[in-house]
Amino acid sequence: MNSSVVPKFEPGQAGAGSEPLSLLELWRRLAPLTRRASVLGALVLLLSAGGNAWAGETQTRKAVKFSDAIPYMKSGQPTAGSGTASGTGSVTRAVTPAQMQALKVLTPKELAGLLQQRVDGAMSGTFDSFANGFIGLTRDDLGFMVGLHPGTPSVARQQLQRAFASSYDPTLKELFDAIAVQTQTKWAYKPDGQFVKSSKPVPKPVEGFAVFEFTPAKRDLTYQVRLPAGWQSEDKGSFIKYFGPSFPLAVDVFPQGRVSIGGADSKGKEQLRLYAYQLSIDWAKKVRPDVKPSELGTGQVGAYDAITFDTIVERAPGQKVHWRQWVVADPVTRNVYFILSSILPEKEREIYPGVQELLASFKIL
Repeated sequence: MNSSVVPKFEPGQAGAGSEPLSLLELWRRLAPLTRRASVLGALVLLLSAGGNAWAGETQTRKAVKFSDAIPYMKSGQPTAGSGTASGTGSVTRAVTPAQMQALKVLTPKELAGLLQQRVDGAMSGTFDSFANGFIGLTRDDLGFMVGLHPGTPSVARQQLQRAFASSYDPTLKELFDAIAVQTQTKWAYKPDGQFVKSSKPVPKPVEGFAVFEFTPAKRDLTYQVRLPAGWQSEDKGSFIKYFGPSFPLAVDVFPQGRVSIGGADSKGKEQLRLYAYQLSIDWAKKVRPDVKPSELGTGQVGAYDAITFDTIVERAPGQKVHWRQWVVADPVTRNVYFILSSILPEKEREIYPGVQELLASFKIL
């Protein structure tokens, strides 16, 4: 194994032209990437980058029932994908025609415009609970309610987690693509499926509301790696786990979806580098709330530039783990990947050479 392909990253290591940014400069460059580039937003980002304690998702999602969203649906009860009452607010198909409230079907132009709208990228909890809050989020932020329908009960139970940098607001299409990756589904807007359950439907289709359905589908990975001898892989939904015969922890690859910034020119590459920089800070704060931007480094994963972070964390009292992370943002496909390796120090010699071998073979398709 050529050690120059995947070097050992030292905290604070930087490459040529990749010196650590000041907090003010970091905000100046990242501001164009967010939908809310305000003074308040600047303060939030600067406090975050400066080492304030990470406290999970900051987006508070208010649960919204259809009966609250649409005043005359007073007795309509949202149900889960199984068709049994759950009170979570995810969209389901009505049991009888008398309980169906039709929604106005969007034209292709209206649908394309809606999918380009940007929303908060925070995701957490199950698909079902996320869908419940998403109706209120889109109503408040877009003035248009977006319902997410789990095609099966198993989709409704899938766990979601943030897939975008905290400084970036994805388009609805980008968010749906990220959800589909994590739930192993495909999503669609079906004109013949635009209705919600209500005990008092009205004849005229309701405007300002659209339903998108997520149905199980085989996941096609957007990257490939070569497994070291004896290693295995396991698809865990939001990430792919790679491990050896005698150790359950080695390296995990989290496909983070595709973003609509950056490109192959110098300006586009810089945008993506800054995006990767912020995403790396977000992840690092999960284990080191006091992490400083200067502690991030640069390196290579396969043929791709990566923003890196390397630290020792205490997983349990008296048990330490070597945490290494890489963020890759490809300027050609604009796909983003978070890669994590967490190894017990006493297992370093046994496991890490395999991690290096796997990372060296990483290729985006």
